[in-house]
Order: sequence, then structure tokens, then C-alpha cells
Amino acid sequence: MVGFMKRKIRFGIIGCGVIADFHANAIMELQDEAILVGVTDVVYDAAEKFSKRHGIRVFATLEE
Repeated sequence: MVGFMKRKIRFGIIGCGVIADFHANAIMELQDEAILVGVTDVVYDAAEKFSKRHGIRVFATLEE
């Protein structure tokens, strides 16, 4: 299809436990199809560190 733009799937990670980095890396490997946009965690400092490591936005709450 001429002029067809493929939209990327936007992901956010909820919780910065041990497996979160694996998920973030997997999403980032799919850069043509997906984008990691943000993270949240009940421990804000953990989410902030995670966001800096992956260059994404940190959200204080799910509602944000």
C-alpha cells in the first residue's frame, strides 16, 4: 500500500521488579514495531531509576 504508515505499539511497564528490565529490553529490540514510553512503580524512586536507565518517562500513578 502506498502511503501506508505503520503505527508502533506503545508500551508502559508497571512495576520495576527483577523481570522489568528484561521486558524493557525486549520491547526496545522491537524498535520498528514497538516503543517503550514509560514506567510506574509503588516505589517512586525505583521507577525513577528505571526510567533513567532506559531513557523513558516516569509516572507517579497509573492514572497519570
